[in-house]
Amino acid sequence: ATWSNPITGNFSCTAPTSCAITTGTNQMTGCVYNGLNFDTITNTSAQAGNAASGNADNFTALPYNDVSAGFLSANPSSPNNFSIRWKGAFNFSGGTYQFNAGSDDGERVYVDGAKVWDAAWSAGRGYTVDSFTVPISAGLHTIIYEYNQGYGGAAYGLSWIHMLTPTVSITADSTNIPYNTSTTLHWSYTNATSCTITPPATIGDYPSSSGSISTGNLTASRTYTISCNPGSVNSNALVNVSAQQIDLCVTKSGQGTVTLNPVGTPDSTCWSYGSGATVQLTENPGSGRIFTGWGGDCSSSGTSATCNLIMDSSKSVIANFAINPNYKEF
Repeated sequence: ATWSNPITGNFSCTAPTSCAITTGTNQMTGCVYNGLNFDTITNTSAQAGNAASGNADNFTALPYNDVSAGFLSANPSSPNNFSIRWKGAFNFSGGTYQFNAGSDDGERVYVDGAKVWDAAWSAGRGYTVDSFTVPISAGLHTIIYEYNQGYGGAAYGLSWIHMLTPTVSITADSTNIPYNTSTTLHWSYTNATSCTITPPATIGDYPSSSGSISTGNLTASRTYTISCNPGSVNSNALVNVSAQQIDLCVTKSGQGTVTLNPVGTPDSTCWSYGSGATVQLTENPGSGRIFTGWGGDCSSSGTSATCNLIMDSSKSVIANFAINPNYKEF
C-alpha cells in the first residue's frame, strides 16, 4: 500500500503475510497461531520436523523440543497462549502403529483427518508422553499433530513405531503325564511389546525372548497359555494328567479265589485303579470249601457272594474261606 504524507512525501509498506498452511511431504510442517484454539494465524512457521526417506514405519516426526523460551510464539516476550498445527504426508507399509505424542500442555493427533488422540487440551499439564495404537493401511497417509501452550513450561514431540504381529509358542515336553508328576514347558515370542503366561510365570525381555519352566507336580489336567501384544496373539499347551492310581489289596484266608471286575493293574496281592473307579469282587471257594464272609473294606457285604467298592481311597479286603463240613472227598 502507498500513501502520501504532505510533510515527508510518499511512503509504502507491505502487509504482513500469513504462514503458508501446507502439508509437508515426508516431513511435518506447521504454522503458529495466537490463542489455545488456533484463534488467529500468525506469520510464524513452526519448526519443521525430521525428513523421512521413503518408508516412515518407525519414525520420529517431531523430536522433543523445549520451546519454553517462546521463540515459536507470535509474541516472544510473552511465550504463552499459542497453538501450532503441523501436517505431513508419509508412506506406511501398513499394520498397527504405536504413536508416542508428548506435550506440555496439550496435543491432538489425526490420521487422514480422523482424530485418533486428544489429550489435556487445556493449560497447566506438565510434559507427558501419551502412547496409543492406530491401524493404518499401506500407502500414503496424512498425519496432523496439534499442540497448544497455555503457560509455564512448553515442549512437544511426536514419533511412531510399526508394531509387527507377534509370533508366540508354548509347548510341553510331555502332554500326558502320570498323576502328581511334572513336565517342562518351553515358551518363546518375537515382535512383542508385552506378554503374559497363564498360570503366571516369569518371562523375559521385549521384543523377543524365550525360556523354560517346570509345571510342578500336577494332580489335574491344565492348559498353559502365552498371550502377547499387539493383537493378543495366543498359543496354548494342554498337559493331561492321568487319574490318581489307588490300590486295592485282597487277602485270602483259606482256600479260594477272588475275581475282580474290572481287573486292575496287578502288583503282587494288590491291583491299581483310577480314582473313582467301581470294582466288583466275587468270591470263589476252592474244592470242598465254603465262603464264610468278607472282611476289611468289604465287611458290610457280610457273606454275600459279591462286594462292590468305589475307589476313592486305598482299599484292603479279606476273603474268608473254610472247610465245608458237608464235603466228603470219598
